[in-house]
Amino acid sequence: MNRIILTLLFISFINLGYIHDLPTYDIAKPSLTANDFIVKVLVDSSCSMDIDTISKLHKLFKPAKSRYTTKSIRNTYWFAFELTNSSSHKVKRIVGFDEVFLETVDIYYKSGSEWHSKQSGLSVSMNKREIKNRCPLFYVTLNPNETKIIYLKAYSEFALIMGVVVDSTDVFLQKEQKITMWYWAYFGAAIAILMYNLFLLLYIREKVYLYYVIYAVCFIVFIFVYSGYFQYLTSSVKVLYGLDASIATMGAFITLFTRELLKTRQISFWIDKVLVAISTIYAVIAILIIVDIYFYQWLVIISMPFMLFLLFTGIFCMVKKVQFAKYYVAAMGFYLVGLVMIAAVNSGIIPYNSITRYGFMIGSLIELIMFSMALGYRIKYLQDEKTIIQEKLLVSERDQNKRLEKQVKERTKELTSMNDRLRQLSKFKEDMTGMIIHDLKNPLSAIVNARTIKNETDKLNTIEQSSHKMLNLVQNILDVFKSENSQFELNKTTIIIDKIIKNALNEVVHLVEQKSINVIINNGTNCKIEADGNIIMRVFINILSNAIKASPNNSIINIKYTYEEGEVKIDISNQGIGIPESEQKIIFEKFKQLKNDQNKEYSSGLGLAFCKMAIEAHDGKIGVVSKGSIGVTFWFTIPNAIRLQNNEVNFDAGKEAMVLLSKADREYLIPFVQKLEQYETFDVWEINNVLDKIGKQNEGVVKWLNKLDDTIYSGNNKAFKELLKL
Repeated sequence: MNRIILTLLFISFINLGYIHDLPTYDIAKPSLTANDFIVKVLVDSSCSMDIDTISKLHKLFKPAKSRYTTKSIRNTYWFAFELTNSSSHKVKRIVGFDEVFLETVDIYYKSGSEWHSKQSGLSVSMNKREIKNRCPLFYVTLNPNETKIIYLKAYSEFALIMGVVVDSTDVFLQKEQKITMWYWAYFGAAIAILMYNLFLLLYIREKVYLYYVIYAVCFIVFIFVYSGYFQYLTSSVKVLYGLDASIATMGAFITLFTRELLKTRQISFWIDKVLVAISTIYAVIAILIIVDIYFYQWLVIISMPFMLFLLFTGIFCMVKKVQFAKYYVAAMGFYLVGLVMIAAVNSGIIPYNSITRYGFMIGSLIELIMFSMALGYRIKYLQDEKTIIQEKLLVSERDQNKRLEKQVKERTKELTSMNDRLRQLSKFKEDMTGMIIHDLKNPLSAIVNARTIKNETDKLNTIEQSSHKMLNLVQNILDVFKSENSQFELNKTTIIIDKIIKNALNEVVHLVEQKSINVIINNGTNCKIEADGNIIMRVFINILSNAIKASPNNSIINIKYTYEEGEVKIDISNQGIGIPESEQKIIFEKFKQLKNDQNKEYSSGLGLAFCKMAIEAHDGKIGVVSKGSIGVTFWFTIPNAIRLQNNEVNFDAGKEAMVLLSKADREYLIPFVQKLEQYETFDVWEINNVLDKIGKQNEGVVKWLNKLDDTIYSGNNKAFKELLKL
């Protein structure tokens, strides 16, 4: 019994001695750093020990630096040290780790006889942590002259380097601000480079730019995960581990980028096949990491040799004088220096500091910049190459042209003339086909849709007007074709201007009524000319049709003709949108179809071209005047006109106007005309009683009334009756 008691006392003495053997740090003094103090460490490979068990195994703890590198994965690591407060006031410190990839972190310390614990790490959401920071941290408070033994329990799926932190709040915040500024400066620069190359991808659309953009996106995602800021977005450990697949994806696309940039398929068959294999392996590991984070260790193992092979590929291509190989080697060199630096830190070969810890990020940023410069220079290179090719093509084309010119000179003039004629006929055929389709569409549509018109008279008028329009188009085509073949012949007879204007108006009266347009004919002196009556009437119809198309509803078209020195001049004006001066010069050319700002057509393919040929065939002139934004006047002259004597005038040719009233005006005047028809011009009193009741509602009615007054006071009963026909 005495022997058992002595054994227990010995074990207790040893344990007490180990407890007091823990490194002790006075937190009343300046803050400790993760590089300059010693802690005790125990590796729990079973991951099953609790705090009660651990607190009894002090003899198994081994001293280590507070900056500790784990050598294996899926183990639990226990860190033990003692904190004391030698000051006379309460002291609060931040205790924990400065590494983000710790799945669970627990802190234990005794207060009295009770163990107190807190939890943090990737498995704990941000809003449940005591200190809401990307790193697993806790507050520890010591009263004056109080001492506490601190146990930190950490579990990770990775082999990594982590540092124990014991800092005051102010010192910790200063460190965190510097780290945050560095990370976001990196993100800003990397995203700017990414956006620049994304625009290049959208503009050029080549695979090399696509691979680079995906590589840059993956690298930015990796750094975002590596920094720990991803924890502010999600607390799912599975999602966080899945994001590590971005590193393997990055490896796959940097390999594909290497193939495209250096054109390895053209340089070396075996190197290209190895690159294909590397990209495939990276892709497979990316999928495996998503399934289980354990395979991340495979990625760590293969990354360095694969990156070295990429550097070797760049050097090989540089020796072969491959374009952009120098950029590639420099970029990969900087990146590999960063990778070697972080690997050496994790292995304990070189000391841990800000440069060695974040050196690979600096190298990766330089790599992104240099690859971006290479792609930017590639654009200039391709442009220069394109310019050289174009210059060679131009030289070749000049030489070929000289040979062709020599051959052409050897051809006969007859063959040259025939070829020119064939080209003209081909162009004429194309333009003619387009014009026919355009101009036949509207009248054919009107005829097809006429069946929906209930009023039989309106239906027949629509069909008749559309048929005349198509007939006029066909006649224009035939006459222009005759002109092209020098076959434009005139069948001249004596015609009266006044009569041919009335006939032309009858052809377009339905179009006038559709838009409620008033047509006013201002004639100076009626005259007769020697001309082809059908041709001249079609000139009137073409110009009037264009004027009606261009005119707004309820507007006025003025027709004026004057006699001067054996020549008659006709002006046809409308109130539509004006024609720009630049287009007035080409409006009479074949197949020109001009439109104003309101999309009103002035010309319809061949109509005005026909008018020009017809008037010039009569030795006359034709033109257009449009000086403002509103109003267009087409004019033409016909020579060899003869003034009519009074006994030759079939219709009153006085100074006033003949009026073609709109449908609405005619309907308004019908009741009054029915009363006037029972009177003769000498029944002045009765006629005036009727006229006084007519309202002067627009210019067309006013002109009609003025004309009626002239016939009454001149006693021209024939003209009076003619006007009553409306």
